[in-house]
Parts: sequence; structure tokens; C-alpha cells
Amino acid sequence: MHRPGMTKLAIGLFVLIVFIAFTPANQAQAFLNNAADSHIYINEFQYGYTAAQTGDFVEIMGPARMTLNGWTLNSYSAQGALLESRPLSGTFPNQTYKMVDSDRGMTVDTGGFGTLVFDYADLPANGALALIRPDSGLSMFISWNGAVTATINGTAATSTNVFTGTKDIYRSIGLFGEGDSYADFSWNKYAPVMQSRGITNNYQKMGSEVFFNELTYQDEDGDNTADKYERIEIAAPNGVSLSNWSVVLYNGATGTVYKTIPFTEFEEGPQGQVTEGIRIWEKTWSSSMRNNIINTMGGLALVDGNGYVWQFISYLGSFTATNGPAAGITSTDIGVRLEWNYIWWFRSLQVG
Repeated sequence: MHRPGMTKLAIGLFVLIVFIAFTPANQAQAFLNNAADSHIYINEFQYGYTAAQTGDFVEIMGPARMTLNGWTLNSYSAQGALLESRPLSGTFPNQTYKMVDSDRGMTVDTGGFGTLVFDYADLPANGALALIRPDSGLSMFISWNGAVTATINGTAATSTNVFTGTKDIYRSIGLFGEGDSYADFSWNKYAPVMQSRGITNNYQKMGSEVFFNELTYQDEDGDNTADKYERIEIAAPNGVSLSNWSVVLYNGATGTVYKTIPFTEFEEGPQGQVTEGIRIWEKTWSSSMRNNIINTMGGLALVDGNGYVWQFISYLGSFTATNGPAAGITSTDIGVRLEWNYIWWFRSLQVG
């Protein structure tokens, strides 16, 4: 996702005569060096209401389209006694909403993430929450007003205490900062803020750092017989591994996959240049390898090593994929096209 003020990232191999900008959608950054569940985490919780008031809740953040099916949320007393083991379900939405707030601006975009909220009748004043993966592994174990030791799936575990103090019932404990994974944020343990149930927290900004940065799908002529120098460019934080990622190409007319490009076929951009911590990776076909990307309506899915589609963009229209990793997902049309003439050779579509 292009960030305001970011120095332009695209560094073309050719002289780019025309610049056309598009903003990718359904973006979500991968926390690349951890397991997939690092994208799913407790984002905010509220305690202090009585059972009659029923205002307590736990909010979980996750990438849009991922589900919580098979996950479990346990609540514990200060003594480590299991109060409830709740099976979770639901699909994370891609949340974008508007609000008037001098601190957060007019429009808030969760960058391809969303929240699911689970209500509780009466969470204790001193307690703990454990988020458990479908494979029964412990994803996170947090507590408030003191550490808690409990036996979780047969193994003793001690919680991370994220808040100590008193608060009124209108304020919650939540994460703040900028990023996309649990490790990127901090708990507001010294200053509980007004609850933000079902949306990103106060002073929290979701972001994307792995994305399609440039695309050339048509070059040198207006038909599909002599395209040369087609290319796909990906931007990612310097130092992260994309070794298990891939780009899957779709035919927009049928919604089906026609080519999968493993990340091992991508090379570092010119001179391995890093701009504002972002490194460019590119797949470029030589002039003798023509017609690799279709000129009619098509799409590109950016897929991580766990099979999750982080971005699904298309050109010359929008369509719904019928097979492959993006099956059932509707592409986001970048809204621009390449039109050939004898002057505008070597044009591309770029993030700007």
C-alpha cells in the first residue's frame, strides 16, 4: 500500500514515458517471519460491567476473509481456574469506515483487516484470556491486574500482564501503534482509552507492506502476437523472506488460473536498491519470451506460503476467480489500462 509522503518506489528498467497510478485494495501486510496465526490476535477487551449490564467483550483482529473457525477463546480467574472455553467462528470483514475525530481523521481504512467481537456477561476484575489455534497450540495468553498461571491443554502457562490499575467501564484495554501483526503494537496499559468496539482502536493504524508495485502486461504492439518485456514488480520490507510466496495469474474471461509464478523466479530490482526500508523484487521476461501475461481482462493474486491471498488485482475489468487460491474472491480493478501507439513504448502501471 502506498503511504502518503513515501518516495516513489518504482524503478523501471525502461524509460517510462507515461505514469499511471492505481491504489491496490484488499491489502494486508504479512508478518513474514512468524506463523500465519500471528495475523490473528486479541486486539481489545473490556471488563468491569456487571452481569446485568452485559458490556464486557473481547475483540479479535485478523486479515479479511480469514476465519476463526476452529479457534478457541478461554477465560480464566486470577487463580488460573478456567471460567469458560468458547469455540469461535466467523469471517473477518475488510473494514473501512468514516468517523469525525480530530485525532484519527475523517476516514479510517483497516488495510485489509477486520475485527470480530465476542460478548461476555462478566469478565473478572483480575483475569486472563487465552487464544488457542485450531491445532490446539497457544497463540497468546494475556491478563490484567496481575500475571495468571493456568494449565492450557495439559501444559502450564503464565500469562503476560498487559494492564494494572483501575478504569471506568467506558474505557477498554487495547493495542495501539502502526502495523498489522501482534508484535507491531503495544498495549495501552498506562492509559485506557474510550472503547472502540468493532473497529480499529484509538491510536491504532493498520498497514500493508507487501504489495504489487508495477505491472506491464502489454508492450510494443496492440495485439497479442509480439509482446516483449512484460514484467511484474513486488515491493516488500527489506530483510523479510518471501521465499514461499507466489504470484498467480488469472484469465478474467473464465476466472481460472493460467500461470503460477513462484517467488524464486523474482530477482532484486536494479542494484538491489532499498528506498525507505522497502526493497523491490521483479519478474521480467526477456524479449524472446513473449505473451506471458494476457492482454485481455486478467488478474494477479499475491499469495503467501500459507495459501492466503493478500492482494487480488485485475486490469480491464473486475471478475470473480473460480479456482486456485483466489477462488470465490472478486478482483479489484486497478482502473487504468495500457493503450499502445508507436510513441508510448515501454509503458507500465505503477503504484504512485
